[in-house]
Amino acid sequence: MGDLVLFEDEVNPAMSAALGNGLEVTAFAGTDDNAVADGDFAVSEAELQPVLKSLRASSINIVAIHSHMTGESPRILFLHFWGRGPAVDLAKAVRSALDLTIWDGRTHAA
Repeated sequence: MGDLVLFEDEVNPAMSAALGNGLEVTAFAGTDDNAVADGDFAVSEAELQPVLKSLRASSINIVAIHSHMTGESPRILFLHFWGRGPAVDLAKAVRSALDLTIWDGRTHAA
């Protein structure tokens, strides 16, 4: 378990190699009634508080908030989370938080 630092053109080859050698990628584990979800968000400083409030309102636990880089603009923070409960509730909680970011490819009012 850990982080890889890759150039943009290295991401897909690295993922292909990992998936081809047994890595399984999933957002949820467990059963429909008793699932676990954990992961992280990359958010701008302006998105941090709304995403935190959204996750906590859904009883999602916040594990860590930190930065991987220095001097980047805009500044990107990493927010690690985990939650346990019905899979549909976890999916809705993560989707609601994701809707507060620009990373889902849509624009929004922050």
